[in-house]
Amino acid sequence: MNFKEIADWLNENGHLTPRGNTFRNNHVHSILKKRRRRLEIMDTEPTLSISNIKFELGK
Repeated sequence: MNFKEIADWLNENGHLTPRGNTFRNNHVHSILKKRRRRLEIMDTEPTLSISNIKFELGK
């Protein structure tokens, strides 16, 4: 299924964009691109880095 077919299906089934417009193929492409990026970020292991720590004890 290509982006235009997906957009047509969404429009035929009454789905609207968050701004209330009908879907176009570029909307579907953008949603898919952002979803892939989000999944990529979620799959990466978080790293912890601590540097430049300074402790001072008051008298």
